[in-house]
Amino acid sequence: DRFGQDVKSVQLNFYDKDNKTSIRQCTVSQTHINSFATKQISQQQLLDMLTIARMSAGGSASGGGGGSYSNPAKEAVLAAVCTPGFKEGDRGKMLIDIKEIAKLDGGFGPLFARWKQIDDMIKAGKTEEIIPVYNALIPKITLEQAACNNRIATRSMDAANEHNRAQVQAAMMGYVPHTGYAYRRRATIWARIKAMNAQGHDVSPFIESLVKNVDGPLGTGNYDGVRAGIIRLEQQLGIPVTFIWQ
Repeated sequence: DRFGQDVKSVQLNFYDKDNKTSIRQCTVSQTHINSFATKQISQQQLLDMLTIARMSAGGSASGGGGGSYSNPAKEAVLAAVCTPGFKEGDRGKMLIDIKEIAKLDGGFGPLFARWKQIDDMIKAGKTEEIIPVYNALIPKITLEQAACNNRIATRSMDAANEHNRAQVQAAMMGYVPHTGYAYRRRATIWARIKAMNAQGHDVSPFIESLVKNVDGPLGTGNYDGVRAGIIRLEQQLGIPVTFIWQ
């Protein structure tokens, strides 16, 4: 909160309890925190998305833990290629998924660290050590993809709401109640809608109903429809319903 949107992730280093020359490194991204804060993921899912890398206290990778890749540049991830060998097709698909997460500014760093760890194991011929790391990476990628998708959906919804508000404002700027049948009641409805809009309420449903269910029938001389539309809006807006239709 102190540094606002400038902080994309926080990296935590802990001394290994059994070896003070080694550290365990965990990276927590803003995407993880936002997804958890908005209840898009559970606490356990948040923990499952975190990656612990083993490193030497000097900062270099230790024991093939992938720590040197824990905070890679996006360009390095996008340029990465898959080493031939163990489950090459599946690992290639993993890399594609991680690259897509990187393009969406998701938490790609820890995922790529684990993927690169597997890739390095293959280069070193340590195929017997790959399985647990490989199996642990699969759900982490899935959870991060879900977090990215939720973020995109939220942005789309915000954009749609903003577009809707802009349309409402444009409609209000040019709208004037037509003279004629039940003018006073229609003007009262319009005054209430304007007041609600000034207070920050979403009045788009009321404007739509006014234009469609009141002005529409009025234009065709359907006064029964006009009366029904007026009464419905008055009830929704908390305006006392009367029997006066002049």
